[in-house]
Amino acid sequence: MVSRIHGVGISDPPTILILDDNPTHRDLIARRISPGGYKPIVAATYHEAVKVLENNGADIAIIDHNLHDDPSGKSGLDVMTEIHQKHAIPVILISGSSSNSSTELSFEAGKKRAHAFIPKIGDYTQTILNELEAAVKKSPRKYFSYADGSIIGQWKIVEGWRHGSYKEVYKAKKLNDDGKFYALKVWRPPEDLRGRRVFKAMIEADWDISKMFISEYRVLSHVRNNHLAAFEELVRVDTRGDPSGPLLYMVEEFIDGPNLGEYLRGRSEGPETEELKNLPPLGEVYSVFAQVATGILQLHKSNRAHRDIISENILLEILSDNNSDFERFRAVITDFGNMRNIYSRGAPVFMGTLQHLSPEQVREEAGATPTDRWSFGVTLYHCVTGVKPFGSSKKEWSELPVSEILNQEQEVVNSILNKEVEMPSVVRQRRIDEGFVTVRRNEEAIPSELDGIIMNCLSRAPKMRPRSDTLKKKMNDLLRDYKKKYQ
Repeated sequence: MVSRIHGVGISDPPTILILDDNPTHRDLIARRISPGGYKPIVAATYHEAVKVLENNGADIAIIDHNLHDDPSGKSGLDVMTEIHQKHAIPVILISGSSSNSSTELSFEAGKKRAHAFIPKIGDYTQTILNELEAAVKKSPRKYFSYADGSIIGQWKIVEGWRHGSYKEVYKAKKLNDDGKFYALKVWRPPEDLRGRRVFKAMIEADWDISKMFISEYRVLSHVRNNHLAAFEELVRVDTRGDPSGPLLYMVEEFIDGPNLGEYLRGRSEGPETEELKNLPPLGEVYSVFAQVATGILQLHKSNRAHRDIISENILLEILSDNNSDFERFRAVITDFGNMRNIYSRGAPVFMGTLQHLSPEQVREEAGATPTDRWSFGVTLYHCVTGVKPFGSSKKEWSELPVSEILNQEQEVVNSILNKEVEMPSVVRQRRIDEGFVTVRRNEEAIPSELDGIIMNCLSRAPKMRPRSDTLKKKMNDLLRDYKKKYQ
């Protein structure tokens, strides 16, 4: 029996637990967020926070990492981990640590799936307000359709994990099996699209969105690689008697770790910008992107293009905290729903990520394997410079007609089609010199070979972009040279 909680909205106003042993900061945060439509409940100790969650519940938690002399002996990271396990609510971790300590803490927070990490510097309460707006959207009470413990087929839901416009992802186990975890993806048409002109246009275009899942199944069932999410099962569900039930679900390998976007989020200036403040170590960058290139090559050998290689679709399995930079993560590509041509007989529907669209996609062409090399270059550019090469979109777009989105995003579109892209090494050095980013010592400059890889990927002529096997080789060459230098 499935326990449904779909339609249970967040309390109005959302309840925010604030755990900070410093009364000045605790009260400051509470006073600042109250006018923003939030209900703060404060706690000075771990045990007070537990009572709040047991008696009142909360939609989001704001936790100070430095719980000095807390009777429990727990740090903010410890409390955050416990809250994730027991309550599955977004957690914003804050800290007054030094800049060096904050960099390491930012990494730990991202690794343990903090919604955001915010240092207590400047007007940090405004940053908290900005993050709360995004965190509310992640609340399981609002977005996840199935409660913990629900049974779907042979799978038991452990907790809601991630959600998208058409897909909810759950951490799950097989029934009567307490061992391995899996990622269970449930597709549902969002209720807020029903009756809307956009949804009507999709239907008139004879475009069945479940084809995204079918596409993903076909790819994963035939292509096996350590850097592609391993497929387990695809099941159709007849919903004629229950229009609220799931239409389709699939199960694949569960990756216990953040996606690259979440990892980078901990290094950014805040939710209002995608600019990074602390650039990741080059060893990590080379390792992750060499693995991504390996996964892309395997897809392309199967005559498939992913069409949405972005940081959010690159999962990072944490191998060991003690490993060197280039051995810390296993990178795994996921979300293959855009694999097949998404343009049907009617108006094309936008499914990619705007800032990563290749020129051919902007021209409303389907996009083949060179499209993946383009978006690979965009993502890599962001990691080594801290900025995206073609600016920022005004908002998140999905499931809308291509022509409508492109008309409203002319600045980004014109950049993709016409902007002269600056060399990554030049942008990186300028941002370091101007104090916009920090990097590890002796990693200020990047090699000319990396410049060449990125700029070739961003060639507007698809045939001029590097082949997938060449891309894999060049990234592994960079990783090999880095190991020789620092190992």
